[in-house]
Amino acid sequence: MTMSAQQQPEKPDVYSQRPQEDWHYGIGKLGGIFHRNGIGEGMIPGDWWIGTRPEQIRPLVRCGIRPGLWGWSPEKLSRNVLRSLSHYEAVVVTEGRSHRRLRQAGLGDNLYLGPEPAFLVEPLPRKLAPPLPENTIALCLGNPPEASPLLYHSYCRLIQWILQETSLMIALIPYCVQPRQNDLLLNRMLHRQFRDSGRVLFREDGDSRVLRGDLSCCRCCVGFSGAVAAWSCGVPALCLLGDGRALGLSRDLFGSSYEAVQPWQQLKTEEELTNRFKHFLRREDHHRRQLE
Repeated sequence: MTMSAQQQPEKPDVYSQRPQEDWHYGIGKLGGIFHRNGIGEGMIPGDWWIGTRPEQIRPLVRCGIRPGLWGWSPEKLSRNVLRSLSHYEAVVVTEGRSHRRLRQAGLGDNLYLGPEPAFLVEPLPRKLAPPLPENTIALCLGNPPEASPLLYHSYCRLIQWILQETSLMIALIPYCVQPRQNDLLLNRMLHRQFRDSGRVLFREDGDSRVLRGDLSCCRCCVGFSGAVAAWSCGVPALCLLGDGRALGLSRDLFGSSYEAVQPWQQLKTEEELTNRFKHFLRREDHHRRQLE
């Protein structure tokens, strides 16, 4: 949200599912914040409204609002989705994979390829915490509600391997702090388990620029959305997301959708993530050159 709001030519009105959370992260400084249930209220015909989900358009078209879609990556292009997309005056995607799929589906004149917002945010150092050492691996891990205990055990096995087989430090950096999925809870569990090593560091929550400040200090990263943020800082990262955005960006940056992506849903054993990370480290310099 912060990244998209910063790129608007004028201060936008933000219609949010969690307005209080957006105030907490400073989005109120970039524009007005309203609850998403009020979308369309107070807008006049001809106003632009920029959304991130195609199904949000229906109440706006009836009001004569000019709708645009920003940064959405399709998973499944159903007839309903394509019908919704046809009503947008502008659909801006941020990676080539989605651009090709939508063009092949017949979305032509209103389709644009634009920059990924994450790559346009300047990192900021934390004010009350020392910078991370250069030999640090950032772990921006998540625990999706549908995940099994295998995912947590995979994280533990990875951390054990890093501590036993390398001299690297580890920084646990949160990237999703919401009621349904709170990375801080996961990070506290992992920190308690491995803090006696003296090489596992715990970082508190912060806005997107502060978290990027942490990532920019690190040698490499393993994570969910934090991996995309690491790419934006020029830091090689193994992404555990397998969505259209991550696969498309990996292809654009590294030449292959799965070069820097290991979808967490495909992990079958506790050792698989560690083995994938070992392979990733062998390609680390290649990834860094590509990002540069």
